Formats: sequence, structure tokens, C-alpha cells
Amino acid sequence: MSMHRTTLMLDAPSRAASKRLAQKLGVSPSEVMRRALQLLQAEVLGVPEEDRKRRVAAFEKLVELSSKLDAAKELKRLKRERAEW
Repeated sequence: MSMHRTTLMLDAPSRAASKRLAQKLGVSPSEVMRRALQLLQAEVLGVPEEDRKRRVAAFEKLVELSSKLDAAKELKRLKRERAEW
């Protein structure tokens, strides 16, 4: 992904928030802004088509994998493993 330098004017609370989030997430303030823009875009404009297709494919794979699973048998296995802790 190519990057382009852009200057943003932030008020003091916004700048402080970007720094706190960057520290908490272990990323740069620029990465915080990129992530925030992506989240806002999804909220306002909806999920981009490419992302939606990936999510649908992942969901379909999950359904396929779980349809082969005996839920009662899996729960018994998990309970047995937990009891062994």
C-alpha cells in the first residue's frame, strides 16, 4: 500500500486521544487515524464490497465446518478437558 503525506489539524483533545490510543494499541498516531477513518467509513458508507465478500466467504466456511461437527460430542469433550485442568 502506498502512503501519501497529509497534514491534519487536530485540537488538543483529539491529539491527546490519538496519542493515548496509539500507546494502548502499540501503533503510531497515524495508524490510529487510518483505523479510525476505516471504521467511520464502514459506519457511514457501509462495508466495502471486497470486505463484504471476504466476510461472507469466511462465514460460509464456518457454516461448512460446523455442519460436520457433532455439537453434543464436542461439548462432552470440552467438559472432559476442562475437568482435567
